[in-house]
Amino acid sequence: MGVEEEQMIDVWERKVLRKIFGGRKVEGIWQRRTNAELYNLYNEPDVVRIVRGQRARWLGHVARMGKNRSQVGRRQGRLRKRWIKEVEANLRKAGITQWRRRAEDKDSWRRIVNLIIC
Repeated sequence: MGVEEEQMIDVWERKVLRKIFGGRKVEGIWQRRTNAELYNLYNEPDVVRIVRGQRARWLGHVARMGKNRSQVGRRQGRLRKRWIKEVEANLRKAGITQWRRRAEDKDSWRRIVNLIIC
């Protein structure tokens, strides 16, 4: 997921939160809630963090798979940025190093995924 996609998801999430929580009345006038107010009311991780965590969770699952699993041919068309490169970049941002070794221990990897989400 690229930066533009993350921004689009953030905008969508705030739009949905504004629908859920509505405006606020100040001195008889309805005002739109700020982004900070929305996130304070929601008090949960944002969608982008959840997606990053789930992608890291899947990466750990794939890393623990055996090498003899069946391979599927690639799609036609232009080569896209590899999924694993994007997830590795997210892990680097979160300060996680040597992810392949850490993914072997399922419990340890689960803690890392939860760290990414929260």
